[in-house]
Amino acid sequence: MLRASDIFLFASSQEGCPNALLEAKSTGLPVYAFQRNWLSSDIIENKIDGFILHNDDTKAMAELIIDTTSEHSLISENAKTQIKNGYDTTQVYKGYIDILSNNIN
Repeated sequence: MLRASDIFLFASSQEGCPNALLEAKSTGLPVYAFQRNWLSSDIIENKIDGFILHNDDTKAMAELIIDTTSEHSLISENAKTQIKNGYDTTQVYKGYIDILSNNIN
């Protein structure tokens, strides 16, 4: 389904780990999301590897999507690179080990 898409719009208001968003970025889809407290710049760096709208205005989101279409190629490459560098399984496992080690001691 992701491969048949041109963009990924993430409108979730609550999320744990936004796996669907990360999967979309890994395929190179331009990701659009509304700003949420749980959505950190580690997941989307606005206008670098995705787009964040800082309010819930759906009309403004539609305009943002239209206005940024020419940026999709660069955003896609940045998104794939960010996922490859930041969410590599070795790094994720190391992060879990670090968290557990720090909390056990």
